[in-house]
Amino acid sequence: VWGRAEPSACPWGPYLRSLPAENPLGWVSHAASLELLEGTPVSRDVQLELSRQHARHAKLLEALRAAGVETNMFSLEAWLWARACYLSRAFAHTAFPRECIVPGWESSVLLPLLDIFNHNYAAEVEWRFSESTLTFVLPISAEPYDVGAEAFILYSSGLSNAKLLSSYGFTQKRNPHDCVDEVEFEVQEADRIAHQCTSATPPLSVIATGQVLRVLVQDGPLRKGMLEMPQDLLRAASFVACGRDYDESAITSTEKSVVVCELAKALRRMFRKCSALGKRPANAPPLRKPLVRFKCKWEGRSTLTRVRPGIWGRAGRFARIYLRSYARILKGAASTAQCEAEMAQLAAQMNDGASGCEEVEAAGVSDSE
Repeated sequence: VWGRAEPSACPWGPYLRSLPAENPLGWVSHAASLELLEGTPVSRDVQLELSRQHARHAKLLEALRAAGVETNMFSLEAWLWARACYLSRAFAHTAFPRECIVPGWESSVLLPLLDIFNHNYAAEVEWRFSESTLTFVLPISAEPYDVGAEAFILYSSGLSNAKLLSSYGFTQKRNPHDCVDEVEFEVQEADRIAHQCTSATPPLSVIATGQVLRVLVQDGPLRKGMLEMPQDLLRAASFVACGRDYDESAITSTEKSVVVCELAKALRRMFRKCSALGKRPANAPPLRKPLVRFKCKWEGRSTLTRVRPGIWGRAGRFARIYLRSYARILKGAASTAQCEAEMAQLAAQMNDGASGCEEVEAAGVSDSE
C-alpha cells in the first residue's frame, strides 16, 4: 500500500505500477454481481471474508496509530486492493524446494513477470522451481503451441469456478472442475438434525441456520454428468426424511425411495432459487446490441471473448458464468436423484409383487393339502 502511494520512494515501485489499478476482486463490491449471487456459497463465503478483512484492517490502523504512523494512505479500499493483488498473483510456498523455505516464514510469494501468465484448466505447461532457477516445461506428450500463441499455466489443479471467482476474480465456461460441494435442506428442526448428523459415525459436516441444514459434501462433490449421489448426501437426506442414518445394506427399497426423493426435492429447490437469480429483471431495457467480439482486459488478463453488453456489466459476466454452471450441476444432480428414487420405487413394487406371488403359492399348497 505504501509503495503504491509513494512509488518513487519504494524499491518495488516499477513492479507495483504494473499491477492493476482496480481491485482484482472488485466484483465483491459490485452491487449487480452480489445481487446475482445472493444466497450462493460463493456469496456467503465472500461476505464472511469481507467481515474478517474489516476486522483485520481495524487492527492494522490501531497498530499504526499507536506507532505514530500516518494512516491516510491505508484506507480499507487500499487494504482490499493489496490483499486481492497478493491473493490472485502469489505463488504458494509449497511450489518451492523445501531447502528454500525458512521455518516460520512459510508464505506465498509474489514473483514479478511470472505472475502475468493466465490460467487455463487445460494447460499442460509445468513450472518447476529450484534453489536458483525457474523452468517452464512443456511435456513431450502435450499439444504443441503455435508461434505467437498465448502460453497458459495452471494456477492450481482442479480449480472450480467458485474458487476462481473468489480468489482470482474470473470464471471459465465449460470448466470440467466445476462442482457443488454444499447442499441445503429446508427442515423444521435443523438444530436437532444437525446434532444427529454430527453425532453419527463417521460424522457429517453440517451447519444449521434457522430452518436450513447445510451439508458440506466431503466424499466427492456434485459434478456435471455424475451417475449416483454421494454417500454424504444420502446420509443427510436419511436423517431429514427418516430420522436415522443411511445404511445401504439394511435399508429397504421403499425407504431408499423416500430418502432419495427428499434429496431430489432439496436439489430442485436450490436449482429453482439460483435460476430465479439469473433472470433479467422485468423492468430491464431490451438488449438491442448484437454479440460483439472484442479484446477485454480483466485484472491484467487480456482475452478475446464474445459477449453481449448486458445490464450486469463486465464484473457480472463472470458471476453469471459461475451461476449458470452452478445451476446446470444442480439440475443434473436433481435428475440423477429422481432416477435413483424411481428405480428404488420400481424395486419396491417388484418386491411387493414377489411377496404377493409367494403368498398365493403358499395358499395354493395349503388348499391342496
